[in-house]
Amino acid sequence: MASAFFSGARVAVRGGGDLASGVIARLHRAGFPAIVLELPAPLLVRRAVSFGDAVYEGVRTVEGLVARRVTIEGVEAALAAGEI
Repeated sequence: MASAFFSGARVAVRGGGDLASGVIARLHRAGFPAIVLELPAPLLVRRAVSFGDAVYEGVRTVEGLVARRVTIEGVEAALAAGEI
């Protein structure tokens, strides 16, 4: 779990491809709220294991972790729900 030193911190990751999704999952499991910044139409090689696929599908679940496409107004609500 993230220490009190990092309370209130947000981690922004540019891109949600398959490799970045592994990093995002690890950060999330360590207790860091992760926000994925993605292109409007990302080129994803392995969509089934990429959080970036939420851009196309609206929601993507990878290894039990849910990533949801939201606008800036919906970020806090998604993070409060434990989503990426």
